[in-house]
Amino acid sequence: MNAAPSESGGDPGYRRLVTELTRLAPGLIAVSGGLDSRFLAHVARRLGLPFHLLHLTGPHIPAAESRAALAWCAGLGLPHHRLTVDPLALPEVLSNTRERCYACKKQLFAAAMELAGSLGLANVLEGSQASDTTAFRPGRRALAELGVKSPLAEAGLTKPDIRRLGATLGLSAPDQPARPCLLTRLDYGLSPDAALLVRLAAAEEALAALGLVEFRLRLTAGGSCLQIASAEAEKARERAGEAAEILARHGFAAARMLLTESVSGFFDKPDMGGRP
Repeated sequence: MNAAPSESGGDPGYRRLVTELTRLAPGLIAVSGGLDSRFLAHVARRLGLPFHLLHLTGPHIPAAESRAALAWCAGLGLPHHRLTVDPLALPEVLSNTRERCYACKKQLFAAAMELAGSLGLANVLEGSQASDTTAFRPGRRALAELGVKSPLAEAGLTKPDIRRLGATLGLSAPDQPARPCLLTRLDYGLSPDAALLVRLAAAEEALAALGLVEFRLRLTAGGSCLQIASAEAEKARERAGEAAEILARHGFAAARMLLTESVSGFFDKPDMGGRP
């Protein structure tokens, strides 16, 4: 194993992560394309540890994000794999219950565990970090049941820690905004289908092209809401007309704009996020 990079060797969280990754190798790292899992894979590569990478894709992941994730994995130089799984066939996902993430994670990571076994890899790792352990994350229960490891969380690393360490260690785009799966855009009880998710992904991609960064297009049975981080309020108001045109072009009724400090966990707050 290569020595831990000296530029972060004094960080206690990083040292704990190095210990965890060394203990869990050889293994399979699930890389969604988001910051946390990319950071995990990046560190494993820098340490010279024997890991493979896996991107799990399906209708719940925008096609553009899957292409970017796979290109990034290829550029890292570790063996990488792709599995396509369709969670829309699961009753909990199709009826969109509060347990959708549990059912989805169970399906996705059962497939990952099977692949790891066929490759002779001892462990499956994923990118949950310490901040995720305090939020409503039913999917984490599925990971625990399957024995999937979350070394970032075990090392006590939070999202700010990962951004800081990622910048120090040369990770591309350490300021990458979070982009959870498309199913989180739908209120509980609103049934998803593949065509709707494709339209959602296309609309959000076009909205991002306007310069919006921290936002979500939220859907309920009663309408839609364009949720934007309050830090981007001025930009959002300047591009409001163009945003409305984008939504109409992709078949969404005019959505009211909702400015919030954070765009995470909209439907999981005690008041269910203040539905539109």
